[in-house]
Order: sequence, then C-alpha cells, then structure tokens
Amino acid sequence: MIDEAVSRLKSVLISVPELNAVDNPRNYTESNTEICINKSINDDVKPSLSGVASVLLPLLKVEGEWHILLTLRAQNMRHHGGEVAFPGGMWEQGDTDLVMTALRECEEEIAITPDSISILGGLLPSYTRSLTRVRPIVGVVSSLERMTANPSEIAEIFTVPLTFFMADSRIRTDIFTHQDSGLTHWMPAYDYQGYEIWGFTAAVIVQLINRCVMGSIVDSFVDRFADNADDIAGEIIRQHSAPEKIWIY
Repeated sequence: MIDEAVSRLKSVLISVPELNAVDNPRNYTESNTEICINKSINDDVKPSLSGVASVLLPLLKVEGEWHILLTLRAQNMRHHGGEVAFPGGMWEQGDTDLVMTALRECEEEIAITPDSISILGGLLPSYTRSLTRVRPIVGVVSSLERMTANPSEIAEIFTVPLTFFMADSRIRTDIFTHQDSGLTHWMPAYDYQGYEIWGFTAAVIVQLINRCVMGSIVDSFVDRFADNADDIAGEIIRQHSAPEKIWIY
C-alpha cells in the first residue's frame, strides 16, 4: 500500500514546471485550506520570491520501508533552535526557483547533493508561527553516502517511517490561534523515539499523508461540506483522544 502511494505521488503533487517559476502567482496565492490544517491567508502577488522559504521533504527507503528524513536544529540557531525540521531556508537572489532553494539548503545543512535527489513535485505553501510563507518540495533520496550534519545548523539527522504518521500516534493536538487575525488551526504533535515533531513540520507531514497517501478518504469527506470546508477540516484533525494544547502567537 505504501509503495503504491509513494509511486503515485508525482501525479498528485504540484508539478515541477509550475514550481520552477519565480514570478508564478501560484507561489503566493494558493489557499492552505486543502491540507486540512490552516485557514488561508491571502497575499498580494509579489515580483520576486523575496521573503519566501522552501523546505525539502526527503523520502527514502530504510530496510525496504519508506521513511521521512528529518533534522534536529542546533540549539544556537536564531529561529526554531532545538526543534525538529526539514532541510530548508529562505530563497536567495542566486536561486532560480524554490526547488533550487530547497536543494541548496539541503546540501548546506546535511550534505545531500542535488544529484542524489529526485524531485517529485510540491505541496501547498504553509506558514510558520512567524508567518513566513514556506513551499514544501517533495523528493526521493537515492543515496545517503555523503550525508553529514553541518554542526553550525544541525545537531542530528534521523528518519521516521511513513507508517508511524499514518497510524496517527500523536501525543497531543495543538490549537494555534493568531492573536491579530483570530485565525485558528489545529495540528497533531508526535513523539518519535524522543524527538518531538510538531508545529509547521507536523503540518507539512499531515499534508503529505492526507493529500497524497490517504487523500481520497479526506478529500471526499471535505468535498461533501465545501461551504465550510475549513471548519470541517479542523474537526477532522481534532477528532482524536489525545489532549489538546492552546498556543497564542
């Protein structure tokens, strides 16, 4: 089942040609409602990708089972120090597109070179707690031979089986409310072998699982309630016995 789901990812992700356009309006105005996590935040179309970030969601096989590769950021990092994250960072002037940003950051952080990564496509943009807009790029890693953590940015590298997230073994459900706009969104938080996976990272993983691995189930349910899909999507996330935690940001 997992092999089949991963093999069809390319057909359900946003295509690489669409991602490879710095001035493509879809890089700014896509709604986040479809990922069953966030309310949409409307941005004006901008002339460049300044202020936009991208991350690489690396998939790889470990002993025949599909995993997601994650990093633990160094404690001294100015943003999100000590948190679990994907390789990634802000778009820079030398980057032709957000795919290049994700690949460059991946090489800088964990020394996986672009020739070891097959890009499948992109997910819908998400926002961090600081409201930075981030485009997740999904790729399959063919080799980890040269992988090593850049100690100035990354403390550890680890992988988590896709099946762990599909089982939804969350430790809690986080409820995030933006104090200025009042927008509220929900997402699970996980503990995997002592690594806490939450916030933006958890939101991207849930988008991958819901949209690409279990998409037909979630999409068909949300489509039935299209008029208030955001509220229904939030309720899907909340329907779990784990305790809830409220965050104001």
